[in-house]
Amino acid sequence: MQINKDLLVEGTNYTLEDIPFDIDLSDVYSTNETKTNKVWVDNRPIYRRVVTGTVNSPGQGQTVTTISNIRQILTIRGVMYSNYSQWWNIPNYHGEAGYVSSIYCDANGRIDLGVGNFYGAGKPFIIILEYTKSTD
Repeated sequence: MQINKDLLVEGTNYTLEDIPFDIDLSDVYSTNETKTNKVWVDNRPIYRRVVTGTVNSPGQGQTVTTISNIRQILTIRGVMYSNYSQWWNIPNYHGEAGYVSSIYCDANGRIDLGVGNFYGAGKPFIIILEYTKSTD
């Protein structure tokens, strides 16, 4: 099989010829599901995905993504921009119930973000997920 090395890599000005093929996938952060070079204790490969978005309605939870065939969530962390022009960790508790945020994954792979009433709608968030899949 021959690969056309003149193809552009989506979202960049690079061709396939410009990309080194010894990239360490354990260090790749992408909004697409990426199979890293890491392996969990049960010998299943570890996947990573970055989810970005904005808070819909403070005081209510929102589904930010669903991961199909998830077996076990390993890492779930993130940051969100506050009304005070600061990036805050998720999960976060800042002294009172209105300043709380959390992320959780249900048994079906649905990832939900919950934020308190004092966070503003439309503020951005970034969530990083690492997990194993039942299909491996």
